[in-house]
Amino acid sequence: MLNNLINRYPGTRAFLQTEHNIFNGRKTEINKLSELIAIEKIVVLYGNIGSGKTSLVNAGLIPKITADEKPNILNFSFNHNEKEEENTIFKNIHEILFKNEKNTEISFLEKIIPNENTLWYHLKKYQINNKNSSEFLIIIDDFDNFFTYSKTQQQQFKQELSTLLYTKVPQNIRNEFNKKYDENPSFLSEEQVEILFEPLNVKLLIVINSENLSKLNNIRDFIPGVMQYFYELNPISLEKAYEAIEYPALFHSSEINFASQQFEYEEAAINKIVEHIYFDGERTTDLFQLQVICSRAEQIAIEKQKNKTDDLVKITIEDLGDLDMIFKDYYENLYKLINNNESENLARLLIEEGLIFEDEKYRLSMYEGLILKNYNIQKELLLKIVDYQILRLKTGTSGRKSYEISHDVFLPTIIESKKIRREAEEAKKRDEMLKANRKKIIKISSVICLFIITLILTISLVMISKAEKEERLAKEESQAYSEQANILLEVMLERLNYDEKKAIYDKTDSIIYEKYVKKENNYSLAASTAEIYCQLYDNINLDKSLRAEAYANYGWYLFFTKDYKNALENIEKAYDLDSNILWIKENLAIAYFFNEKFKDGSDIYFEIKDSIFTQLGNKFSEQFINDLRTLDSSGVTPPNKEKIEELMGFELK
Repeated sequence: MLNNLINRYPGTRAFLQTEHNIFNGRKTEINKLSELIAIEKIVVLYGNIGSGKTSLVNAGLIPKITADEKPNILNFSFNHNEKEEENTIFKNIHEILFKNEKNTEISFLEKIIPNENTLWYHLKKYQINNKNSSEFLIIIDDFDNFFTYSKTQQQQFKQELSTLLYTKVPQNIRNEFNKKYDENPSFLSEEQVEILFEPLNVKLLIVINSENLSKLNNIRDFIPGVMQYFYELNPISLEKAYEAIEYPALFHSSEINFASQQFEYEEAAINKIVEHIYFDGERTTDLFQLQVICSRAEQIAIEKQKNKTDDLVKITIEDLGDLDMIFKDYYENLYKLINNNESENLARLLIEEGLIFEDEKYRLSMYEGLILKNYNIQKELLLKIVDYQILRLKTGTSGRKSYEISHDVFLPTIIESKKIRREAEEAKKRDEMLKANRKKIIKISSVICLFIITLILTISLVMISKAEKEERLAKEESQAYSEQANILLEVMLERLNYDEKKAIYDKTDSIIYEKYVKKENNYSLAASTAEIYCQLYDNINLDKSLRAEAYANYGWYLFFTKDYKNALENIEKAYDLDSNILWIKENLAIAYFFNEKFKDGSDIYFEIKDSIFTQLGNKFSEQFINDLRTLDSSGVTPPNKEKIEELMGFELK
């Protein structure tokens, strides 16, 4: 029973022919298109993706023409040739032609050529077995997918379609007829001969996306009239948008089993929807967003109707909530449908990393071959995402397939999801690093563990003394504690290999970040602590690479205290210790910019911008921008921000 329920709004799918009663806002377009079809043999209906072409045909054009009882309509669409198989281009057409039982009856055509599998043969047989069926309208939706088939299949289809449109009787049928007529002139009756040579009055409506309109030139060799008569379906107007929202909610019919009872919208709720989907300056709206939002409104109405039986339920502005959340929920629901962690991760990487340029909030297109190779995604998963309408498949004139995010409305959600995912991944990496270091440290002798604890306590006491006592006394105590720590370090580090030393360094670095930065947001205290560790590491001559990282971190903390000169000095020292660590080079470039040494900074930036930042897996150009924006968002802005933006070619928003 539930499967027979009809929603008042189709959501992301197109309207069906059976839903013509609730299809509203396109009366003018329906009339104009039907008038054009009435006078022209071939018409092309085109419009942007999501403009509602299929809905217009299904729930507008076909019901209007059917009501006039002519012509006979054969409506089908091309599917993606996803398996790149041969002999599949006619599959949907034959299914449409065969579904009429009368068309399976034996006709006199079998006396000429038995069961020829061509378009002309099937339509002629349909005409013979269905009296008064002399006029046909063939509607080919999703014609974009025609170009996904092999050149051989395309050629065959063009030839057959041309024969159907322009030929009374195909030459092979004529030849067989003449041969059999010479052998037996009475093998067909005069009436049958007259019907055989009666023309098929066939009209053609091609439905295609605007971006693929020029590809129709590829079929002009057989269908010369294909580029003559066009009808462009524009986005629905602002005025008609109000009708498309209100009318289906209030429509009543005892013959339709709706999923919801009638309901209505308060004026503020309708205005909120329209404002969300309105293209300012064009007085047009986004039909895709309208249907998705109203579909959600109907689900809200269904829930409210469970507790109310008398008056009409009213959808309020509070019921709608944050409209962006509707698309966020829609996007995240994709991964619930995938229901596989590995496949979900692959899909997220493709969508959130490969198909979006985050800085300019721009959708990118990627060839199918690159996706399959670089993202290890199965083609079946790709098509599943296409069916869910998060991605769309495009086919170039050469037949190469590419994918892109289907709609700009998903960009904010995808960018936010990417940010959350990356933060979670970074947190997981930090946790894994801390766990690994903790395991390493546990393996070190109890004496060394005691030393680490003593060292941490020593530094903590120094920090307390610096905060509570006068600067001179604090420095004296700091020096005393440092000397004691040095003695301990010299004794203990002699017994440690590099990995064990690295474990100690990572642990102390983690303590500074977690305690003073993440928990207390106290960069001044973090810098002071980092300075002491740098002095200790110098005194005990710790490995250069570890000392370099320590000085670079110290310099980074100094940015937030706005001590740019000191930050540069320490990062330069880090670079001198180890010039092969790329992220230190990146910090050095930032330090140069903050000290208005623009040439030095830009030289380093352009040297490393295309290198990969291994910790996060992105390019240094992206990490460089992120770090500058992190500083800027914390009130740490370069002295000559405009100069940096000019040199780098981006804005620090």
